[in-house]
Amino acid sequence: MKLSSKKGFTLAELLIVVAIIAVLVAIAIPVFNGAVEKAGVSTDAANIRAAYASLQIAQIDTAGAVDITTDDAALTFVAQSNATVSGKTLSISGKTVNLPCNVTLSSGTALVKGTTYTASMTTAGTVTLAAG
Repeated sequence: MKLSSKKGFTLAELLIVVAIIAVLVAIAIPVFNGAVEKAGVSTDAANIRAAYASLQIAQIDTAGAVDITTDDAALTFVAQSNATVSGKTLSISGKTVNLPCNVTLSSGTALVKGTTYTASMTTAGTVTLAAG
């Protein structure tokens, strides 16, 4: 009598593999979301630094005149996070990013994700971000 040898996986083995994949996905999603949030804050901080540098250059080019137009496209950016702005720090969920200058918002104290902000600078070197 000839025994047939069937090759394949049992149902129990397949269920174990699916369960392991489900656990790995459940662990990976919060880690990925945290990385995306951190990247958004870093992007906002880089945009504020770039606006500050651009405003300083414009101020130097205009021989110290502070009348820097806010219509300049280089001074406008879209917020990538809902970070709180306080002086020289940008923070979200207990994590802070240092900025090169004091920053104030024309409305409130937090950036709103997806909102376009236009930067302007005072004589004291404070950058003001206006929504819209």
